[in-house]
Order: sequence, then C-alpha cells, then structure tokens
Amino acid sequence: MTTDPYARIAPRYDRLLEGFNAPLRAIGMKMLPPEAGMRVLDVGCGTGANLVPYIEAGCETFGLDASEAMLTQARNRLSGASHLTLGDAASMPYDDNLFDIVRASMFLHELAPVVTDDVIREMIRVTAPGGSLVLVDFATEDLTLRGRGLRVVSMIAERIAGREHHRNCRAYLGAGGIPGLTVASALTDTRSRVVGGGNMGIYVLAKGRESRPS
Repeated sequence: MTTDPYARIAPRYDRLLEGFNAPLRAIGMKMLPPEAGMRVLDVGCGTGANLVPYIEAGCETFGLDASEAMLTQARNRLSGASHLTLGDAASMPYDDNLFDIVRASMFLHELAPVVTDDVIREMIRVTAPGGSLVLVDFATEDLTLRGRGLRVVSMIAERIAGREHHRNCRAYLGAGGIPGLTVASALTDTRSRVVGGGNMGIYVLAKGRESRPS
C-alpha cells in the first residue's frame, strides 16, 4: 500500500502556505483572465484553492491530484462545484484538446526528472489548440538579496518535505526550471513574469493550432 505523503499536512496546508500561494495565483489570473464557459484544469490541484477564482468567473473546472488527502480538502472546499479526480499527471484521464486553460502551481518542481517531460506532454495533449498553460513555480533568474533570502527559506521547506522532494527540486532548478523544459518547445511563451526577487516565475504558454509535443 502506497503511503500518501500529504496525509499529515493536508489539513494544515492552506493555513501554512496560502499566504504564499495567493499572490502568485492573483498574478497568474491577471496575466490570463478567465472567461465564463472556459474549461480549466488544475494539475496537482491540492486543496482546490486555485480553482476558486475560476469557478467564480463562470468556468467549468477540473482538478487532478495524486493525493487523496489533498483531494478530501478540495472536496470540502468546493462542495461539488468542480470535477475532482484522483490520478496520475503523467497519464491523465482526459480527452485530447479538452481544456482552454491547463495550470500547475508549485507542482512541477516536485516531480522526479524522469516523469517531468511526460507530465508536460500530457498537459499539452489535453490543452485545446489556441489554449494556454499557466505554470507557476521556482524561477532560475539571478536572485536579488531578497530573492536569495526567500530561496533559502524555500529550500528549507523543501528539505522538511522530504529527501526525495528536495532532490527533485534541485534537479528542476539545475535543469533551468520551466524555461529549461525542452518538451515545451511546442508552446509559445506569450507572457512571463518573475517575482519575489527572482525566486518565483509565472509563465503563460500558448498552444498553437498545429502544436505537437515532441
């Protein structure tokens, strides 16, 4: 039986991290404002907090996560207002070209390098031609003094999360973060913003009408 690594933290996750995540979510929403009727998927949706503003905007929302404990929090929060699924981001249970927006926030750095490309390919596959991916995660820009302080705090948190978690994060940063994901060459970087003294990046990547992940 596989142990859910988020079983203990799930009930406290938002209390600990929502103050950090909310400003990043707000920036992403301004960079790509949703429209009523859009289909939106949050990959690694966690407690469902990132889906709330899309629901309020009149979107049809979907959340995918591998943690039953986190999905329990999301179900309690969203009360049936979103389609939530327990599943593997490297093999998503969705049709091709289904979503207008596919987003992932503070998720990609957690993945083992051997599966990251598979997850990105899946995100591209389920995004409709002309749709966009919104990716929020650690940036690899030069850090300011404030950014270095934030990065130290972030890495301490990654260590607390576990040895594998920390190792995957270091590999993600070493590979160049989101701009270093070569499989994303099927996408066009339409907007990007680095905040927190170079510590965090928000990237809006568009899927062209003929885009195919390689």
